Amino acid sequence: MTIVFSKTLRKIRISTGIGTEHILTDEICKDVIEKTIIPKFKKGEYYLGIEKGITELIAKWQKPKKKITFYSTLFD
Repeated sequence: MTIVFSKTLRKIRISTGIGTEHILTDEICKDVIEKTIIPKFKKGEYYLGIEKGITELIAKWQKPKKKITFYSTLFD
């Protein structure tokens, strides 16, 4: 995963790679940019914006998958 931003151009992008794109989709990355990173950037808090964005992406990456533990209930 790569996060690139230009303060001068006012652009930011999160690029995922093989192995991450199925969990950290473009939609999720866009959401993190718009709701977490950009609000901090608007306050001039660039480091904090990147830090919070990365923390949120890690949390989404590590979020446990839902598991079905009672298979018999599927066929009732």
